[in-house]
Parts: sequence; C-alpha cells; structure tokens
Amino acid sequence: FTSPSSTRLVTIIAQVDHGKTTLADNLIASNGIISERLAGTVRYLDSLEEEQRRGITMRTSAIALQHHYADPKNKQQNKDK
Repeated sequence: FTSPSSTRLVTIIAQVDHGKTTLADNLIASNGIISERLAGTVRYLDSLEEEQRRGITMRTSAIALQHHYADPKNKQQNKDK
C-alpha cells in the first residue's frame, strides 16, 4: 500500500466523448495492468456488461495506481531508477 502522505486523488471529468475512458486506460497501461496496445479500446474501468455493450460509462470506478516522481533537479536519483 502507499502511505497516505504519498496518496493523491485524481478525478477525470469531461464532456461526453472527450476521452475520459481513453485517458483512464492509458494511465492503467502505464502501470502495466493492461497492454499499451489495448489502452483506449479495452475500457478497463467499464465493468458493467451494459457499459461494454453500449460503449458508455454509466457508473464511477476507482483504482489505485503507482507513480514514481523523478525530480528533474536530481539527475543522480533519476539515473538510479
């Protein structure tokens, strides 16, 4: 688990057909949960059969992802990763 001090809550809000699901899929792919090739087409967070069938998001979903911040000022730290 991530410590509370390192936890951030991110909400994706946009108009219909403006790429919310595609953005979510790409964030999930960046963590290796789905392949980058499938990002934007797999609709990973649309878990209801009706959402998959109609291609629309009907319910909210939440997921925990990891992100490692690389400080651009600390070049040695970036080389170690």
